[in-house]
Amino acid sequence: MNKVDVFLNNINNLPVFPRTAIEFLQLIKNKETSLAEIGEYISKDSTLSAKILKLANSPYYNRGREIRSIKQAVVFLGSDIIKGIVLSLSIIRMFPMKVGGKELDRTLFWNHSVAAAFIASKLSKDFNLWVPDEAYTAGLVHDIGKLLYNQFFPEDYDSVVKRTLKGEGNYIEIEKEVFGYTHYEFGYKIAEKWNLPEGIKEVIRDHHGLTDKTNCKVLVAIVGFSNVFSKQIGYNFPWEFEPLTLKNNVFWNEMMKANPGLKEIDEAFFTFQIREMKDKIEELIKESMEG
Repeated sequence: MNKVDVFLNNINNLPVFPRTAIEFLQLIKNKETSLAEIGEYISKDSTLSAKILKLANSPYYNRGREIRSIKQAVVFLGSDIIKGIVLSLSIIRMFPMKVGGKELDRTLFWNHSVAAAFIASKLSKDFNLWVPDEAYTAGLVHDIGKLLYNQFFPEDYDSVVKRTLKGEGNYIEIEKEVFGYTHYEFGYKIAEKWNLPEGIKEVIRDHHGLTDKTNCKVLVAIVGFSNVFSKQIGYNFPWEFEPLTLKNNVFWNEMMKANPGLKEIDEAFFTFQIREMKDKIEELIKESMEG
């Protein structure tokens, strides 16, 4: 039994998935939940409230009157932005920014995760593919295995990154060699311990490629595509960039099965639209991070 299996068998080692995120997901899953109720929930958390007010009054979002209350901020920003901030901050809080190995830039990790989550939510909503909130959450945690490796096996994870950067092999192959599991296999095992929704667990396991075990193919495709696309606009580690052509992407083709209208999408215009939204993604990232 290797050290990762020992870790997985000792439940006391595992971080607890944030109750705040679970409670909020349950709240917004109810279609009867009003913006006022969302505002009331946010008001119970002083850090979260401060960040929401700051975002509502930021130059990117606010060109007019000052927003002074959470109720005003929720109405002004809209539910999609509010949900993104709450879920991001709730999950990011469980992992200290400075810990463990030195080779994983946690700021860049979360930048990539929030960007992928934002794109997944937007695709879900704009093309009526999936519930945007679940897609956002799945996008946010799809790479959680990397973060957990870095947190609990820092020296081993540092060696994986260093060897990859030296060109000694493929990142995922080196992960498998060092740990016995890829980050997505490890992340899936943790997600099972957390008892996350089945679709989110499958995203964590299959975001590098659909398999015969994939049941929630559309959700996995949305996040798998968002993962790759976020790297096209700069949210990637040095070893991760990969070229993307919509018609050749297995995830995009799976999404087209759910919405044939995607066949009419102009690739250049679509890429331009997402790049144009980068300022919005940056604001969301900034306010999602602690400090």
